[in-house]
Amino acid sequence: MLVSMDADFDPNSPKSQIGFILSRKVGNAAVRNRIKRWLRQELGEFLKEHPERIVRFSVFIKPMSEDFYKKMSFLSFKKVLNNGIKFISKKHAPQSAK
Repeated sequence: MLVSMDADFDPNSPKSQIGFILSRKVGNAAVRNRIKRWLRQELGEFLKEHPERIVRFSVFIKPMSEDFYKKMSFLSFKKVLNNGIKFISKKHAPQSAK
């Protein structure tokens, strides 16, 4: 699965924001809506676990082979998404004071 994620950790923003971009090439409307539901669920859980973080997520789901997303399981989707969240969290982790 090709997922491109970006995040801004902005403590001055009043609330977190999440944006999704899914091309029509990802699948039909049912497949795209299922992926968006999964994204809302997982990113919502991340925000509940880390209420101190004000985050602006941008998630881009890129097209793969014809039935790739249709056959995808929730667990494999969750694994890839959580790896992306961990990577972004490390990238934007506060620098330790020396």
